[in-house]
Amino acid sequence: MKPNAIFIHGWGGTGDGIWMPAAREILKSKFTTHAPDFPNTDNPIYTEWRDHFDQYLGSRVNPATLQAEDIGIGHSLGAGFWFRYLLEKPEEPKNQRTGKLLKHLILVAPTPDDCGISEIQNFFDSEVDHPKIKSLVDRITIFGSNNDPYIPEIKFRILAEQLGAEFILIPQSQHLSGSPAAQAIGWPILLEYFKKLVG
Repeated sequence: MKPNAIFIHGWGGTGDGIWMPAAREILKSKFTTHAPDFPNTDNPIYTEWRDHFDQYLGSRVNPATLQAEDIGIGHSLGAGFWFRYLLEKPEEPKNQRTGKLLKHLILVAPTPDDCGISEIQNFFDSEVDHPKIKSLVDRITIFGSNNDPYIPEIKFRILAEQLGAEFILIPQSQHLSGSPAAQAIGWPILLEYFKKLVG
């Protein structure tokens, strides 16, 4: 059975948006890929997203829970979702040797906090326990741009340090979503990275 690669979209996004379909196409040779659409994406509520994800795992993912060989991918608020979800799931089965919940967490333009945006503040009601997240994942990679309109580059670097993550700077690609610059510069770099995961 293939491990799972689970994509979590961001605020206002969809599971089939931006670079995610191309990334899924690349990963499908070695992973079963998933990209659920979350409810009320323009006014997201963490508990609704959590319950929706639990239902999705139960109905669409085999086995119906996170596994230690799975990888998680989050864009923007999708990273914030992963942070809180992992911290709330200590009962999930872990790799018996390493004690990890996921093999790899890939965070693209991750929200380290609510970024002053009231619509996503509820995802960060509780403090992010960076050492705990670090302990639950084998490997963490963060991609960020130096001209993101929401998140300064220094915040990506600080988050990477807090999580013990590899940080990959993608220049002039804004929020690594659908802007022309992101498509021209950022998407090819991201997709090349996914190719290396299955190469």
